[in-house]
Amino acid sequence: LLTNYNGTSITYDASGNPTKWKNASNLYWKGGRLTLVSLEGTNANEVSFSYNSAGIRTKKHFAGGAGMVPYYTDVYTVDGSRILSEVRTDDQLYTVVRTLYYIYDASGSVIGMEYNGAKYWYDKNLQGDIVGIRNASGTLVAQYVYDAWGKNLQITDKDGNDVSGNPDHIANINPFRYRGYYYDVETGWYYLNARYYDPNVGRFLSPDTILGANGGLQGYNLFAYCNNNPVMFADATGYALHRANTAYAILETDGRAYIGVCMNSVSISKAIEETLKSFEEEQPKRSRYQNSDGSYSLYDNKRFNPDSVYHEQLFVVDTANPSFNVNKSKANVFGAGFTAYKGGWETEYIDLSLLDFGQGKIAAGFDSEYIGVSAIATAWAPSVSFSFFGLFDIKVGANLGSVGFEANKTSNDFTLGGAALFGFSINISWGIK
Repeated sequence: LLTNYNGTSITYDASGNPTKWKNASNLYWKGGRLTLVSLEGTNANEVSFSYNSAGIRTKKHFAGGAGMVPYYTDVYTVDGSRILSEVRTDDQLYTVVRTLYYIYDASGSVIGMEYNGAKYWYDKNLQGDIVGIRNASGTLVAQYVYDAWGKNLQITDKDGNDVSGNPDHIANINPFRYRGYYYDVETGWYYLNARYYDPNVGRFLSPDTILGANGGLQGYNLFAYCNNNPVMFADATGYALHRANTAYAILETDGRAYIGVCMNSVSISKAIEETLKSFEEEQPKRSRYQNSDGSYSLYDNKRFNPDSVYHEQLFVVDTANPSFNVNKSKANVFGAGFTAYKGGWETEYIDLSLLDFGQGKIAAGFDSEYIGVSAIATAWAPSVSFSFFGLFDIKVGANLGSVGFEANKTSNDFTLGGAALFGFSINISWGIK
């Protein structure tokens, strides 16, 4: 039992339920459920709780001490352990102060709420913490920051302004916070259905009723929260811990995105490891500098943003190994190309490569359908390509500050060009693309 916290003594009844806690002078219990809390301080506020036959909380009453206002009662409509709605009434004016309706996904996880006829949606991190609230338009209206144990470090509006002292701000009206737990602002504790958890102490107030439910030696510490490992685990019921939410990793390469999923873990490194493993099993080994067309470049923005209309590459090298096949009358004598910088806009029907600088190419080869030779160096080689409904392409290019020539002929295209300080080339290809 924890009997002292930062100089404050903690006392218990015969069942191990605390009768005096860090910020509460008196706690009363019935059947293992907390029914009344007298909070310490000059105001001597009291909070009382009521439960249904299944032990799920259905009512919370706050009585401000020392003549304080307000006195209010929150009444919860529940479905199992889920809170469907809550209605707050002013116990002095006997009027409804506010009504909240909660929205859940198919898995039963709370994802938003409705207040004053407006819907709000939760931003969650990988561990299930609610870190932000957005309105129906998607605009961020509130933000939360927690420590590893769930203590609220910051409550701010969309601009980062502190709103922790404003009870009417949506950030404070919303009760779902760390790990998606229900937060009682009156006590600073989280209500986890079976028990209450104090993030300031990092322990449950009352003992677990199932001995060893959480496994290992820590499972026999009946007050421990998540085996004292709040980063990896969560405990939505107060009975047994579970792994925090699934972690995802996305690997983008070769213009494709691969999503790795590491179920029931918050280990990002593990998710990345699984992603890489999956990718390597499905794809041939390839250098990190190799592009999808087989060329190499120091940088290619398509590796990171395959949907970008603008395509740029830095220090591009394209080579072809020598090969000979007498039976097929085929020979690739040599081939190499280099471009210092390539940049242009690519769409479905037209490509504008206007920023190709420092280009050089040398190649020779032939086969039964191809013959070609080229040796050309160019300072600037802008070009434009047109595609006509997939039937044929025309590419027109200029060579500025260049010298050399090229001539290539295949069964369905030809290229002819030359340069001496300034040159011109044209390529026409046909056939269904």
